[in-house]
Amino acid sequence: MIQAHRTVRSAALVLGVLVVGCAEPAQPAQLTAVDQLIFATDGATFTLNELDRERYDRSDSMFAFQQPLFTDRFTDTLNPVAAQALGSQYISLRASANMGRDHVHVLDELITTSARLRILRKRLADGTMDRNDGATAIAAEQQHHTAVIVGVHVIMDNYRQLQRAWDRRDTVNTLLALGQQPTMP
Repeated sequence: MIQAHRTVRSAALVLGVLVVGCAEPAQPAQLTAVDQLIFATDGATFTLNELDRERYDRSDSMFAFQQPLFTDRFTDTLNPVAAQALGSQYISLRASANMGRDHVHVLDELITTSARLRILRKRLADGTMDRNDGATAIAAEQQHHTAVIVGVHVIMDNYRQLQRAWDRRDTVNTLLALGQQPTMP
């Protein structure tokens, strides 16, 4: 019985050595490419996490409250400056809930991508992925990264748009209040 255990252990050891011995050495260029993708993905994740996601909810609530006032004011004759301010505010606030959902979606995609890149790096470093498969996987990840970063830039632009909407809320509130005043015949 003891002899059988020794034989199994010896066979497992030999098999383990053969598997490790057959692994391809990591390609420094491939590891560097994956490390750069991980760094950029983590940076984008950090950036999106720093943004106040409650802003989307506050803006959506403000829109829900002010929508009837906008509708009333849009039926009135507006001067170009008032029309620009009210129109921009209306468009920004109307889209705020969708902007919030997009923010969450892109952030989730970044987190998933980061995990996938770390697995890819480990497989490359361990030599469990051959060079050609590694090159193909890296190319696909680079292409995916480009698309996700476009999404990050859209989120940042949307966030700036909502910041401007928040900054002009007093002006817009004044313009909306003007529409509620009784007019002389």
